[in-house]
Amino acid sequence: MKSDRNNSKKLLWFALLITGFSCSSDLRDTYKEFIVDAGKIYIGAPDSVFVEQGFNKLKFNVAINADPKISKGVLSNLEGTVDHEFDVARTRSGNDTIHFELALEEGEYTFQMVLMDNKGNTSVKREFPARVLGENYRNSLLSRSIGPLVEVEDGILINWTPATSNMAYSEIQYLDEFGLETIMEIANNQSSTLIDNYLLGSTLEIRSYYFPILGKMEVFQSNTSELNLPLDRIVPKSPMSFLRLPGDASDGCWGSEYSKLLDGTTSTGFWHSCSEPNDLYPWVMSIDLGAAIETTRFKIDQRPECCGERGPRHFQIWATNELGSSPTGNLSELGLEVWENDAESKGWVKLLDVQDNTDHSPTVNIPSNGRTYKFIRIVGISSISGETEANFNEFTFWGK
Repeated sequence: MKSDRNNSKKLLWFALLITGFSCSSDLRDTYKEFIVDAGKIYIGAPDSVFVEQGFNKLKFNVAINADPKISKGVLSNLEGTVDHEFDVARTRSGNDTIHFELALEEGEYTFQMVLMDNKGNTSVKREFPARVLGENYRNSLLSRSIGPLVEVEDGILINWTPATSNMAYSEIQYLDEFGLETIMEIANNQSSTLIDNYLLGSTLEIRSYYFPILGKMEVFQSNTSELNLPLDRIVPKSPMSFLRLPGDASDGCWGSEYSKLLDGTTSTGFWHSCSEPNDLYPWVMSIDLGAAIETTRFKIDQRPECCGERGPRHFQIWATNELGSSPTGNLSELGLEVWENDAESKGWVKLLDVQDNTDHSPTVNIPSNGRTYKFIRIVGISSISGETEANFNEFTFWGK
């Protein structure tokens, strides 16, 4: 019996020895990265490293613990192209963050960082990837998109598409009416921009600025997109007025009046001829533009509800700067050829003669003769349908 008890004790001690050795081996494996060299002293490693991207550079934000022995750090990369030493100058006791920037070529990097004390002891390496952005990334950035330019009386209206999530802002650059460079910053939440002082026929540049993928240390400028600004602009309608010269069409019937032709809207209102001869084709309307202008285009908008075929097929535009004391004769009485000769003899100049229009809302170019005029006459000679009634909605002029 005694011999059996002794044998049991030996077996128990042998089992404990094996178990202890196994545990010791497991613990050693678990912490072997901290005890690579027997007796080596390790200082605190970086708690974290946050990288911000700039143009061909990175900003490193290194969080360090309260270990007072930390005096500097070394940043390197696996490819062996980076070997940068930086000082650890604390701004406060305890945990702190060290910042430094490093110029680098564009590309992908895998970095290693260790911290050190004055005796050469180091921390465990911290490894992390980072991407450096440069010219290739910048060239991939597009300026904010716009819809078609909208011409308005005050200038042109730019309608913006929504900004992307990492866009900081955009800007436009153009020459003002005096040829001076103008730059406007466009916020991301701005949906439209009115430009009212541009140089006719000049170029508008659009570029956007983007935050990098990581951080906001600086913004990246996109490629520049360009578009040509109009060669003319809509002539303001508020200074205009109808002259109501002898032989001109009346204010109209069926609830219409001259003011509807210059009220700036094509959705409501119209002018409709009365039954009197001066209102029916052929007819004349005379307008004071409010200032001497070189007119370049003219548009007639049809009545929105109907009757586009009552717009003019054959029409003319005449101009002068002096009304004179002797008015022209009545077109409906004289006929076109005699009336034209009479108008020319009294200082009127024929700017345009359109004979085959079929568009219910035509826009026509007015040939330039290099002169400006204050008074305009629109002469409707025949309608698209051939009927004598006239019915339309709005007059618009463009000029320089």
